[in-house]
Amino acid sequence: FNFLFAILAYWLMFATGVPGWKPIIGAVQPNSVAARAGIGAGDEIEAVAGRPTATLENATLRILDELLADGQIDLTIRKPNGDTNKVRLDVHGREAELTEPSALYTGLGIQLGPVPPAVIGSVTPESPAAAAGFLDGDEVLAAGGSRIDNWEQWVNFIRHRPGQTVDVTVRRADGEHSLTMTIGTVDEAGETIGRIGAAPSRSARVPESLIDSFRAEQRYGVLESLPRGIQKTWEMSALTVRMLFKMVVGDVSVKNMSGPLTIAEYAGESAQAGLAPFLSFLAAVSISLGILNILPIPIL
Repeated sequence: FNFLFAILAYWLMFATGVPGWKPIIGAVQPNSVAARAGIGAGDEIEAVAGRPTATLENATLRILDELLADGQIDLTIRKPNGDTNKVRLDVHGREAELTEPSALYTGLGIQLGPVPPAVIGSVTPESPAAAAGFLDGDEVLAAGGSRIDNWEQWVNFIRHRPGQTVDVTVRRADGEHSLTMTIGTVDEAGETIGRIGAAPSRSARVPESLIDSFRAEQRYGVLESLPRGIQKTWEMSALTVRMLFKMVVGDVSVKNMSGPLTIAEYAGESAQAGLAPFLSFLAAVSISLGILNILPIPIL
């Protein structure tokens, strides 16, 4: 009945429509696993191990599946110009680290979804940014001949160039301006990094048109939704079994084992997010209960 309930929940989800996000990469950390593989901002994860990924949820589950299988993640990436590349992320030995809650994409060096632009909210007096003529509200477009798409790229650009003098292009209300700045230096944990004394704008918003381009929805007919629900239940069951086994042998973080309070918290959050996320949460919990009941351990 646990598995039948999960099938019913997924069937209802697919029949009514599952809103989500396309697996489009918003930013990539320099020198990360993703960056070394040639993945860049604007790339879309089209398939994982040859299996298509229509939504971010599909991509995440299949990446986890590959990670737990052999520590090698094979991706098909579609570039903004339409070209497709096959890349492999080798993270063997990092399974426990990457299966920490919310650690997967950070560990791979990927930031997903639309990201805020590099808009400066405040400038510290007598800082390198102030000396260069930066003003509150400036949007950084380019630096050192490289395009800057978001705040994280801007921060990484500054951090890796302590003491260097660079040309920066910013946008203001009256048009674009070119500034020349000498990046300051500071010691952080024994490492010399760049710093300029500028904070991000809290009011900077991602354009609505860009957000819309990241939206995705899975919706099927009533009859087609049933086999989709069965397939989804099978995939989630297989992933749950693999996660439990890897947790027992120490290859997966035990922080993934949530107690009643955490489950209640997630239930409240998913219920507020809408019917589809709540059904997805209930189906996942039901599958976990079904698997635990099947295990030949009397106390379970």
